[in-house]
Amino acid sequence: MNIERRDNPRLPVALDVALYYSSLKLLDCQTRDISLEGAYVKTGGRVLPQNAAIDLALALQIGDEVRYHRLPAEVTRVDQDGVGLLFRYPDYTSFNALVNLLDAN
Repeated sequence: MNIERRDNPRLPVALDVALYYSSLKLLDCQTRDISLEGAYVKTGGRVLPQNAAIDLALALQIGDEVRYHRLPAEVTRVDQDGVGLLFRYPDYTSFNALVNLLDAN
């Protein structure tokens, strides 16, 4: 039995993102899904440490404008395809951009 523990459902969407660890760009990746609380990111078989503090960087279009966001996150799950991330205290602008992305889909 699969018990869903999230308060917010994840939207299946492929977004190009970058992962940063200790301010160093590690990987160019793609999301499999995203929510207000976190995301699953396909890493192409590259492994990140469990509980690592990272930043997920992405570009989101709002109207005609593209804005870049960097969301602090923690690696909560690691598997052969990628990592599950829990967002940690995103700034208001980035959180609002996620809300708009999820509402548009």
